[in-house]
Amino acid sequence: MADGAPGLWKAARELWPTAEEQRCTVHALRNVTGKLPERHHRELKARWWQVFDDAASAADARRGLQAIVADYRAAYPSAMTVITDNLDALSRTCAGRPSTASGSAARTCSSAPSSRSADAPR
Repeated sequence: MADGAPGLWKAARELWPTAEEQRCTVHALRNVTGKLPERHHRELKARWWQVFDDAASAADARRGLQAIVADYRAAYPSAMTVITDNLDALSRTCAGRPSTASGSAARTCSSAPSSRSADAPR
């Protein structure tokens, strides 16, 4: 899992050619909100974290992210390109998540509250 820096991905592929890339959800969210007017930050952050909190699989995460893209693409295409260009790597964050004793999907480190931006709404 990385922040998307091309040099880091290249080095990782050289060392572990079969490893799948995972995109850090915190860094991706920062990239998305950096391209949105501040008035949309609170709503988008809430939806973003809800996608990852609710996703039990990579397919669930993909659907949730695609819904965000559908709602914002017309007005903010460059912000949504951050998501669409990284959709597979972001969705993989939820792939193979172990279940907790209650049966719900366990959080990944990138969607855990402690790694979220301090200003992220909950």
